[in-house]
Amino acid sequence: MTDMVTLIAKTTPLERELKTASRTVQETDITRLGELYFTAYDTGVAAESLEAAMADMRASYAGKYGELLPDASHVALDEDGKIVAAVLVVEHALGNDTPDAPFIIELITDREHRRRGLAEDLVLATLDTLFNNGHKDVALRVEANNSAALALYLSLDFHRWSPKKKTTKRASVEQRLNFITLGVRDVTRSREFYLTRLGWTAHHEVPGQVIFLQVNHGLILSLWDRAAMAAELGVEPSDGVPALTLSHNVASPAEVDAVLAQAREAGAAVDHPAVHQEWGGYSGYFADPDGFRWEVAYNPTWNVNDAGHVTV
Repeated sequence: MTDMVTLIAKTTPLERELKTASRTVQETDITRLGELYFTAYDTGVAAESLEAAMADMRASYAGKYGELLPDASHVALDEDGKIVAAVLVVEHALGNDTPDAPFIIELITDREHRRRGLAEDLVLATLDTLFNNGHKDVALRVEANNSAALALYLSLDFHRWSPKKKTTKRASVEQRLNFITLGVRDVTRSREFYLTRLGWTAHHEVPGQVIFLQVNHGLILSLWDRAAMAAELGVEPSDGVPALTLSHNVASPAEVDAVLAQAREAGAAVDHPAVHQEWGGYSGYFADPDGFRWEVAYNPTWNVNDAGHVTV
């Protein structure tokens, strides 16, 4: 089977007068186009018989290979007004493996009228018509070993076209932050600083272990014992891991696993897979490129009302 090459070019207005007498194709041309189609090729290449070639031309005109664009399809005439070459153009080729553009389905020249520039003039006429009708591109297919045809098209600024590979869009993690946790060396000292000196109010606390402070709509600042944080992370913050975590809360354990999988696909290091935690929830951690830990958590008691007030 002969390999085919798909080519595409920008439509352009005529920049020179055509040397070929031509006009647009008409339905009454079908018989002559069938003859031309049959005799321009070796026996059996285009069709097995003249009748089959004429039938194929009738089918082409009727839309078998796409809706024909008669205004963009041209025929070249000899001195007696006989059709000696033709270009047939459809609005779009059938199938999904071609450009979204008008498509040249046939460019044929009578054997005795080759090498006279007829094919070039017909393609130029098509480029001009399509340009004036608002089309930006035109495409076609040619046998990869047809050096003469390839040379013609490349001289007219056609170039190879390949379908774009379909890419699967990666599912995105919802852009949301629920917790900022600071690993503090002394929870009692931090309580003195934030609550007594800064005058902030504790939202919830476990004395000596953790303090929650609501700092914004649905956002909690957590002051957590650094040793306990290191134990849950499975690393020592002193080993270069920031004593800070950011938390993304979700509605179920299954969502925790899904978000961690999305993070891993995005290139994050999931160095602490999700587990059931002692505080009653389910969570795991991933690290961004700079080592900052994000906790993905399901907390069954977590709730944010319409006013932004958090219940933990």
